[in-house]
Amino acid sequence: MENMNERYIKWYTPWLSREVEMLVFGNGGGLPLIIFPTSFGRYYQNKDFGVTGSVSDYVDEGKITVYCPDAIDLESFYNKSIHPADRMRTHNAYENVIVRDVFDLARRECGCHGVAVCGGSLGAYHAANIAFRHPDAARPSH
Repeated sequence: MENMNERYIKWYTPWLSREVEMLVFGNGGGLPLIIFPTSFGRYYQNKDFGVTGSVSDYVDEGKITVYCPDAIDLESFYNKSIHPADRMRTHNAYENVIVRDVFDLARRECGCHGVAVCGGSLGAYHAANIAFRHPDAARPSH
């Protein structure tokens, strides 16, 4: 049974010059876990598909706090109406949202430096890409 504390967060980020949405599960304790949505997914997808529910015991025990940020794949990788260089600029801006906004919030709330990242489909790409490009930030440590 899920008893997880759930928060909806929406903030303006200068990295994308717009608002971004995210769901957070837990009370800010334990290891921060960032779960990216799949291709074309949104911040609520992992909740809707039961992914966050599958780790609810760990959340309820304070072992992890789960952060489910929105994705912008339709504006970056899948936006065929813009030049590939512009797609990458948009993706890099999104990466800054994750590393500078989401990671910073997760580290503050959980009191640790590193975070764990995961996802399925294109979300797995985002997780691996960020882990390889930012190994110090994405290394789980508590």
